[in-house]
Amino acid sequence: MSDSKVIKETSAGSRVAENETDGLKKYFQKTYIWDGIIENETDVIFGCKGSGKSALYNYLTSSSNELFEQDVLLVPAVNPRGGAAFKDLKTNPPTGEVEFNHIWKLYFILILVNKLMEFKYDDAYYKEVVQKLQESNLMPRSFTFPSMLRMVRDYLLNFNPQFEPKINFNEVGGLDSYSCNIVLSEPSTAEADKGIVSINYLYDLINKSLAENGNRVWISIDRLDVVFLESLELEVNALRALFKVYVDLFEFENIRLIIFLRDDIWNRIIEKGFRELSHITKHDDISWDEDSLFNLLMSRLIENEALLKFYKLKKKDVKKSKGAKLNLFNNIFEETVTSGDKRHSFKWMISMLTDGNGNCSPRELIHLTNESIKAQKKKLQDGEKLPSKCLIGSDAIKIGFRRASKLKYDTVISEYPGLSIYLHRLKKKKVRLRINDLKEAWGISKKDSRIIAKKMIDLGIFKLENDNQNEPELLVPFLYRPALGMY
Repeated sequence: MSDSKVIKETSAGSRVAENETDGLKKYFQKTYIWDGIIENETDVIFGCKGSGKSALYNYLTSSSNELFEQDVLLVPAVNPRGGAAFKDLKTNPPTGEVEFNHIWKLYFILILVNKLMEFKYDDAYYKEVVQKLQESNLMPRSFTFPSMLRMVRDYLLNFNPQFEPKINFNEVGGLDSYSCNIVLSEPSTAEADKGIVSINYLYDLINKSLAENGNRVWISIDRLDVVFLESLELEVNALRALFKVYVDLFEFENIRLIIFLRDDIWNRIIEKGFRELSHITKHDDISWDEDSLFNLLMSRLIENEALLKFYKLKKKDVKKSKGAKLNLFNNIFEETVTSGDKRHSFKWMISMLTDGNGNCSPRELIHLTNESIKAQKKKLQDGEKLPSKCLIGSDAIKIGFRRASKLKYDTVISEYPGLSIYLHRLKKKKVRLRINDLKEAWGISKKDSRIIAKKMIDLGIFKLENDNQNEPELLVPFLYRPALGMY
């Protein structure tokens, strides 16, 4: 096989976990965070964008058969490819945290009932839950995420702003056809005598049903940055309520909620105080160092049969040897990237991809690698020869980095459109900036410049070099410089 053919058949996989569910099984790394999830020690997983939260979520979802062997029923709460189920909430948003609390609780009830129905539960506890849902017109014809959420919203519209049920009884003491048989707090004695129950009562029944059948259920939820995109107020209300529900579910030992969330979104939730914070103890942060990033990249590259065949290597031998991985990397990539910089090319990649918060995400590394491969393919098509002793030369790596920078920039302005104009006005500016420089570039007051700068520091667009309260010095990381025309 020729070296040009090897390059054409080589890839580091998709940078987006949702696009490679099958491939993920091949090179997923079972880290301490994965162990924490499986051993019920970690329920809340934080990480920056691109850090691998969705990879964990997708691998967890794809492991449902293995978990079932341990009597665990895994229940995804959203579509892994987006938040379509919550789309209607943007046009008709709930009034606040309290309403969101009830939305989450009822929504999870429907998800749980659907899962138990799938496994043909038939005990008295389960049947009572179904009966109560049917009496309240809360059993959807189709258990899709959008239909379940829509049914929950319609149900809650029968409650007044204080969320007390509009319950009317007919002449013989029966419930009207549209009555709400499930209330949002503990029912009064009169209501209980009429068969009215609370949401928590339904959770208790499901918990007992699971115990009787020898199962536990794990509800997993991810993609929350997509679900409430474009409305920060909606996002904060929804997620604060979600974590309150997470705490409320502690009393039901067979029901577990696992949440994957970006750390910057979490910081927005708690920045004005969050009383439940002290109860959220089973959490962990996804972090990557140079060694773990190297292993991640090489675990993907060694899945390329063409590479292994070309270098006469066996996958199992490369997997178990750090030296073999390094030798393979050095055969693929040129040893250094820029003249005068003696750093190994992998160290150069990590340095260039690190943001202002010190994070280098797997997503950016995978993207740089794939774009470098593409750039080298293009050079071959244009008649250029391969660099000596490797498949991908330094020029191709530089092109890959520039493309990774551009995509990172585009991602930020699409997610935070309010920052677009300020980032645009920084193009071709110097990489070290002070507040007065920002004030001049942005054409706003010094006070407002500080506010915008603080947000960019939080997002890793700036690195705080000198924390002088009067005149802090800010540095634009290498990651953003090509996209901003800074060199």
